[in-house]
This record gives sequence, C-alpha cells and structure tokens, in this order.
Amino acid sequence: MKHLDERVEKLGQKLETIAFNNEACQPLLTIPGIGLLSATALVVAIGDISAFKKLGSGL
Repeated sequence: MKHLDERVEKLGQKLETIAFNNEACQPLLTIPGIGLLSATALVVAIGDISAFKKLGSGL
C-alpha cells in the first residue's frame, strides 16, 4: 500500500507541475471547484480554444 501511495504522490506532483506551467490551465484553476485534474482534463479534451468562435460572434 505504501508503494501505491508513493506513486499517487509522484503523479500528483507531476500533474501540479503540468497544470501550473500550462497557460491554458491557469484561468481554469481560478474557477471554484476546478482543480488540477479537471483543469488539465479540460485542456486536453478541448485542445486549442481558438478553434471555437467567441460568444456573440454569429454562432
């Protein structure tokens, strides 16, 4: 069990490093309820946000 805890801790540290060094994650992390896992998952799922039209631009 200790080995598993150590792996989870290391993965958590990697996730934290990725999230805090990724410009797309930064604004997401300011939203209440959005943590490291959610922010990085959204960035991976959405990809390049500029591919989407801005709200009010004639969707």
